[in-house]
Amino acid sequence: MESSLRGVPSAYHPPDLMDIVFAFTGRIFETNNIVGAGFSSFFLSTLIYMISGVFSRIFSKTYNQLSIKDQHRWNAGINRGICGLILATRGLLSLLRGIPEGGLAWGTNLFLNQTAAFALGFFLFEIRDSMNMYLAHGIVEETLIVHHTAGVLLYMTAAFYPAYMYLITVVLIQEFCAPMVHFGWMLTKCGMKMHWVWEVNQYLLLVVWVVFRMGTDLVLWYFVLTNFREFIFAGPTLYMLFILSGMILLSVILNPFWFQTKCKQFNLRNTSSASPEQRKIKI
Repeated sequence: MESSLRGVPSAYHPPDLMDIVFAFTGRIFETNNIVGAGFSSFFLSTLIYMISGVFSRIFSKTYNQLSIKDQHRWNAGINRGICGLILATRGLLSLLRGIPEGGLAWGTNLFLNQTAAFALGFFLFEIRDSMNMYLAHGIVEETLIVHHTAGVLLYMTAAFYPAYMYLITVVLIQEFCAPMVHFGWMLTKCGMKMHWVWEVNQYLLLVVWVVFRMGTDLVLWYFVLTNFREFIFAGPTLYMLFILSGMILLSVILNPFWFQTKCKQFNLRNTSSASPEQRKIKI
């Protein structure tokens, strides 16, 4: 019998809380629970953002002193942290369950479809939120817009043309870094960049970055190279090239560059000769 990572039909997995939520949302909109996963993600992001704004305004003096742009970043970051953990957990479960029956190019199952739909709902919310900040306040976040547009294109294509589902769900493991990135930014805004809590968070971020971001890059390349002919020739060519370009961009340029940037920020903070301006470098 083949290894579980090589396409053995998935064993039965009893429904969890997320499955129940997706099914319930699907019933409300008279559709299936895959579409329900997308709606659930969008509404969950909206709810988290609103709750963060309300409670932060009541309980945080720092929040009330922030500019509109930073208040938006505060609330959006909390949403990204929570949804990032959900997406990363589902990505890790996808990895552990193995390539589904049908192979790397066309193999899929309900769990992978729901995860891709949940990711699509999250990215749609992020784009809507970015557009709202631009139209209401003239604030443009070009990098985020490009990143989230690419996410929408990736997962919207998967919704209508489900190919390479295993790869595009496993890559979500990289979102395990999201909570620590935003928590470090919040600590800086609260004037705690020289506090030991900030330092522990940064050490943890660097470890998680290596294991779950750069490590996931290696895992993805392993699956591509060990299934090279199938990856190149079995699936839709344009979609394959889009995924391949993203993998090269992440593993060769973005993830190493971001990791180096985080290390420099940490070193500047701990360098006694750093100027006050250098110590204020944002995370």
